[in-house]
Amino acid sequence: MKMPISYPNPIFEEKMQLMMIIQRLKDCYKAHIIDP
Repeated sequence: MKMPISYPNPIFEEKMQLMMIIQRLKDCYKAHIIDP
């Protein structure tokens, strides 16, 4: 099953969004540890 490259990859997009959310959660977690 080949997908045309012109289309955005929905799985890749979701993965990127998930990584951004995880990064934000990590930043919040660090901020809480430093300044509870």
